[in-house]
Amino acid sequence: MSADFIPKRPHKKSRGGCGTCKSRKVKCDEAKPKCAYCEKRDLVCIYVTKPTKSLSTQSHPQSRTDLLSDDLLFDFNEDVENIDRSWEMALVRSPSPPAVFSSIGFLSPTDLRYMHHWSTSTWNTLAVGNWADGVLQMEVPSLAFEFDFLQDCMLGIASCHAQQLLPDPQQAQRQTAIYRARALSSFRNALSNLKWGTRKYEAALITSLLLVLLCSKDYAMGDGELIAVNWLILYRGLSTVINLKTYEDIMSLSVSPIFRRELVPLKESPVIPKVLMNMVREVEPDDLDFAMLQCYCKALDALGLLYGQLRETGIGPALSIRVVTWPSYIQHDFAAAAQAKRPRVLVILAFYMVFMRLVRDLWWVDGIAQQEFGTLISLLDRRWLPYVEIPIKAMMMSSDEEVVGLILK
Repeated sequence: MSADFIPKRPHKKSRGGCGTCKSRKVKCDEAKPKCAYCEKRDLVCIYVTKPTKSLSTQSHPQSRTDLLSDDLLFDFNEDVENIDRSWEMALVRSPSPPAVFSSIGFLSPTDLRYMHHWSTSTWNTLAVGNWADGVLQMEVPSLAFEFDFLQDCMLGIASCHAQQLLPDPQQAQRQTAIYRARALSSFRNALSNLKWGTRKYEAALITSLLLVLLCSKDYAMGDGELIAVNWLILYRGLSTVINLKTYEDIMSLSVSPIFRRELVPLKESPVIPKVLMNMVREVEPDDLDFAMLQCYCKALDALGLLYGQLRETGIGPALSIRVVTWPSYIQHDFAAAAQAKRPRVLVILAFYMVFMRLVRDLWWVDGIAQQEFGTLISLLDRRWLPYVEIPIKAMMMSSDEEVVGLILK
């Protein structure tokens, strides 16, 4: 007999059992914070206590916090990262649409609305080409019903996408912030217990990539902070998950199509601007950047692929996929130097932002380069401005055709 099989036998009904046990029609021992059934199976255990009085029979209106039982985990004074998924359900009143219970907890009407938006509008706007369609349309929602970190990430991207389509996106913006905070928090916790060959590993692998999208548009950065730098850091998180196994192992998974980095192999030779080569050659042994030379060279090699692709095919899907995956070639030390705002890293990023401007048909990239380029330049002192003369001219041009002509000159 399987260890997971629980035979049905006469027992006293559990009135205060958790939502997971109730949905699976098994007896709950009502242990808190996690019952034995959920603990054994590593499931999310949620207790929702109904109000003792019906709203319709109360003699006077109650405040929102009065309607919540003390047993609920959500506290309106808590940081958003600690929000429990069950909190919205305590505020749902008839005739609101019914909630749905998944293996990881309640899905509120808001969750269901953005899940529908993902399945009808969002999934086919995220990648270049159609080779990842099966993963985004089928695998992501399937895994999201099992793992909260992926579900929050998926719903966050859907709500972020909805912002681009709404005349008044404020409500969607607030919801995106909630989903994003929950996704980042729960994903950090999930990374401590990953095992190759499990559904959780595949969910974490996809989440580590989708977080790049979720932390692009509508992501509040501090003064002097750059989304492009944030991409470098998030891609390091992706490499952490991937490095649990070999690249060949990753490519054997059903979710592997989403990690493609090129349409076809490049025929044109990579090209690196002379000004960047000179900048690296000028590094002296006593310079703090001398230990970073290998990282700089690898970053320039990857940048050379963008120049080669632009020369070979011009602006289009082949260039776009190379631009958005460029951070995946970057080493950890380079990402750390970008966080520290080291000048040579910022110079390389200035050239990269010109290519970000040329990305087509990806709403989550559109406008980021134009929005952040001025901030990046302001972080450089006058000594470094000659190195970014070409990017500055390119970003001031009105047409992309002029930009291409300048950077390929």
